[in-house]
Amino acid sequence: MKKIAFLFTAQTWIVLAVSLLSAYISLTLQLNLYVDFLILGLIIAFPLNLTIKLAFKRREQAIKELTELKATLKACFFFVENLQLPSSATIQFTETLRNSVAKTEDYLTSKNSSSLEVEKLPETFLRVFSGNKDLMKEKIYSRLLSYVQKIDESILFLVSVKKHHTPYGVRLIVLLAIYIFTVFYPASLLHKTGFDNPLWYVFVMTAFKGFILISLFNIQVGLEDSFTSSGPDKIKLKELLNVDFLQKSEQT
Repeated sequence: MKKIAFLFTAQTWIVLAVSLLSAYISLTLQLNLYVDFLILGLIIAFPLNLTIKLAFKRREQAIKELTELKATLKACFFFVENLQLPSSATIQFTETLRNSVAKTEDYLTSKNSSSLEVEKLPETFLRVFSGNKDLMKEKIYSRLLSYVQKIDESILFLVSVKKHHTPYGVRLIVLLAIYIFTVFYPASLLHKTGFDNPLWYVFVMTAFKGFILISLFNIQVGLEDSFTSSGPDKIKLKELLNVDFLQKSEQT
């Protein structure tokens, strides 16, 4: 049941309420209207299809970037561990890595947090490396800088995915078209079938089609920000950004 709960948003209940109200008014006032829903269907179908594709692509790219970020952090950690640096330097880097992962996860799962602290994480790595530069060879230091560059690219991409969504105007047009459909569909249905139909029939026919359309819209919204979504398509950050290898390393 929890997996389909994301379909029942405020927009869903509004569509159902509008369906009931428009069905009642159309039957009470005996309204019948010929409406060609072809254009309205195109207004809903094409933009909705476009935004779902874009949102899904953004989600897949975010997952790819998260896996690359984890792989880079892991490679960087074991590379530093094998340098046989003083334990204080290794512990400092381990804590920096753990805090960076925690801050990145907190930012992605929060709805109103600032990205400034997350964007400065690569600078934290640079300060740690620069503070121990005299203990490394130049080639090793350059290798660590390449790791930091990859980390910076991954974090900036995740921040941009979090901040920038699919075009709002397109999503607004789709939502308005769905509302218009639920308003005029009962009168169009009565134009075809007459006024002998009971209220429940007109309501069910309108609500069912409206529910399908708004559910597709809700799926697109869930894919829009897969980090904070409560639906089944939510990105599992705790699995993609787990740092169990740090604990295992400390134990050994």
